[in-house]
Amino acid sequence: MTKTQLTDLFNWNKVRGTLDRPLSMAVEVRMLLEEQDEFTTAETIHDKLDALADIIVVASGTLFKLGLSTMEIYLRLGRSTIPQCAEYSPPFDLNSLQCSANEWENVALDLISWCEAGISCLGYNCEMVLNETIKEISSRKGEIINGKFTKFTDDYHKSLWYAADYTRAKLC
Repeated sequence: MTKTQLTDLFNWNKVRGTLDRPLSMAVEVRMLLEEQDEFTTAETIHDKLDALADIIVVASGTLFKLGLSTMEIYLRLGRSTIPQCAEYSPPFDLNSLQCSANEWENVALDLISWCEAGISCLGYNCEMVLNETIKEISSRKGEIINGKFTKFTDDYHKSLWYAADYTRAKLC
């Protein structure tokens, strides 16, 4: 992930007010589990890429809420111990994970690295996939409900949505 993408994700979180709310690890875990479930039930490559990129978005948001700067995240991502071509199951069970805030930093960083490796293993350029996802999530308007950004789903707002196109991110 590039520094620019981290800055874009920070700004996306800031505009949506997620950084102004008290950190709730229960909410963070719930959002990560939702995205993890989307990945494990995805039937198409597009849906798998979308879920992996969404996990990166949520995990990045968790790191920002824990107080890490974009530069700290960028530098620490380079030190991940996740294999280059990760297995298709997450590196830990989020349901049973009990961690301190400091340990959560490592969990979120490992999740991001795992997703980046997963995108590469699927044969796609991670930076390009994430750029498409950032364009997609930035096109959604909505409000925060129970600590989570909820999209407006009326016809007018749906007509403004951008749909990520991962075809140009294919490596082969």
